[in-house]
Amino acid sequence: MGSIMPFYPTSISDSFVLVIPSTSFSTQIIPHALCVQVSVDEDFAKPLISIYPNPTKSCFTITSREINGGTIEIFTPLGEIIYRFPFHHNSQTINLNHIPGIYFVRVNDEEKFFTQKLVIE
Repeated sequence: MGSIMPFYPTSISDSFVLVIPSTSFSTQIIPHALCVQVSVDEDFAKPLISIYPNPTKSCFTITSREINGGTIEIFTPLGEIIYRFPFHHNSQTINLNHIPGIYFVRVNDEEKFFTQKLVIE
């Protein structure tokens, strides 16, 4: 059985042609009414945590629209935790004087966690 190929526009009364390669070549005409527009809810596309400014020299703010309370952990790419403290509000500013490099910030509560990259210059 062959695989389904992409839809190709055709001039046959606003329809699309679906080509399915197999041992016997076949083409099916699919009416335009069967095609569905796909979109993403803008709220869903927003990050669940945000860190700004990023990159930073030392001071940055973490905001979360999902977690209000919990823990913030900052760790190296090797997984070494360099900082851990409570996350009491849905927004918190941190002053981290550390060696420049790439770090990861994890905000979590009892049910879920979110991780984002942080660059310190």
